[in-house]
Amino acid sequence: LDLAIDTTSENLLAQTTNDGVQREWCGGYHTGVYRDALEIDDRATDLGRTMPDYYRKRVRAMADHIFGIATPELAFPMFGDTARARLKSDNRKTWSLYNILIEAGEKFNDPKFKALADLNIKHLPVNGSVAFADAGLYAMRNNWTPDQVYMALHCSPPAISTHDTPDNGTFELYAYGRWLMPDSGFYTYGHDKDARAWHRQTKVHSTMTVNGADTNVIGRQLFWDSKNEQDVLCVENQSYKYFTHRRTVWFAGKNTNLPFFVILDEANGDAKGDLAIHFPMAAGPLNVGDNSFNTTFDDANVLIQVAGKHPISLKEDQGWHAWEYGEREARTSVSAVHSGHGPTVFVSILVPYKGRTNPACSLLTDPKMLIAGNEQAEIQLEVAGKKHTLFRN
Repeated sequence: LDLAIDTTSENLLAQTTNDGVQREWCGGYHTGVYRDALEIDDRATDLGRTMPDYYRKRVRAMADHIFGIATPELAFPMFGDTARARLKSDNRKTWSLYNILIEAGEKFNDPKFKALADLNIKHLPVNGSVAFADAGLYAMRNNWTPDQVYMALHCSPPAISTHDTPDNGTFELYAYGRWLMPDSGFYTYGHDKDARAWHRQTKVHSTMTVNGADTNVIGRQLFWDSKNEQDVLCVENQSYKYFTHRRTVWFAGKNTNLPFFVILDEANGDAKGDLAIHFPMAAGPLNVGDNSFNTTFDDANVLIQVAGKHPISLKEDQGWHAWEYGEREARTSVSAVHSGHGPTVFVSILVPYKGRTNPACSLLTDPKMLIAGNEQAEIQLEVAGKKHTLFRN
């Protein structure tokens, strides 16, 4: 038993980060290892033994990750080989993470888990945004209700398996009861190798590529600051041998009626060809203009406006969104492309909104004045008639 407890504890620590994330960066595998760890703890107790404190601390951190990263529908972001079935009911008790959260509340005697499961706001943190820096996984949200605005972002170090995807910098966006920018999904493990390869391409995810080539996975966090009114995240990925993608995300106006995101993408390197940032959208028709585009649903939408330090054009590509194994539907991806060379800069404004009327927004900062690779960055813009100044150092 001493040998088994020591070996098991060492292996749990080896395959999870200090902030409690299983190193395949996939929700399903995280849940599997977490459940095994809980069962091992219970079996040790049944045998009259106790798992080490550091083991139990790590298991608790794994539960905190489930709590923090959970989508508004109590599921995981669809990073890597993570499926997320469509909701079949508004009954929270049928949602995929409900029972796990209830069990965690009982196991760790912490009311926040049950509060999230049952949506008891008074027992939930005022600021629901969270960073798992060692894992490179982030959740930004303005509240906890099903009407929240939520973005999950992935920029991780190399995983311990091939269940991760070369898509560092990618994100999913949900707002006002609808997935507006879901991940492409993995679709299949192996029965259709061509389809699996398609879904794993970097260029079908919400990140940057050069000439559409798959990127390396060498991610790291440079900056994170989260407050009730605004989140600021800066991550970096060594995407190619002599080329680094730095992405800064501001989640501004969190405590207003119209929270929005600004993304600063810095292409640091002398790569030549098509430098592009990709925006895979929810299935459905889009309005695409010269420098902006938007979804056209009746209930909730997102307006995306893109500007570049150098000339850019918007390009539409047809692709797929797979929400669970073997199930997918056609959808459109829009790419902002600079045909030239780096270094260069893109600035994107993402404004989720209710209804079909686009909010007015404009970038006040001249993107030609932005320099890729600078430690400091400042963006001025106007959204719905209100001016904002965003800063990063």
